[in-house]
Amino acid sequence: MITLKNKINFQKKLFIRSIFTGFFGGILFYLAMLFLLAFNFVDKQFFPEILLTKGFMKQLMNFLIIIILSSIHATIYHLIFKKILNLWFSVSYGIVLFLLLFSINLFVEKLKISINDSTSLITLLSLFIFYGVFISYSISFDYYETIQRTRINQSST
Repeated sequence: MITLKNKINFQKKLFIRSIFTGFFGGILFYLAMLFLLAFNFVDKQFFPEILLTKGFMKQLMNFLIIIILSSIHATIYHLIFKKILNLWFSVSYGIVLFLLLFSINLFVEKLKISINDSTSLITLLSLFIFYGVFISYSISFDYYETIQRTRINQSST
């Protein structure tokens, strides 16, 4: 029998793990972005000047901002979509994130991203699909895996 205390514990553990998923997703996203920029897979015009700054402190601030935004994003995903365990939903979620970035670009002055190179556009779309699949599938898989473990533990006691 599931008690209220066990249910709160269950939800708290899932919530904390989704924040960590967002944290590691942000790290992977940032490292992939640096890799793409370093080897010229993506034209530097795609990224705002904020992300292309030189200096350790500015790069560290960019890193922290991306990690914080990714953790917030994973938390929102956990609250809304955690029960959807579907690869195609995850892929479409990454595409929606990509489209959201470019729609925000239309309204914010500092994020003027030019779309000149189709190769860069496809590479960035692939990066966002990778990010969307990582975040959404990890959170949903963890949710269903935790439910299954809880049921096994309850049936054995």
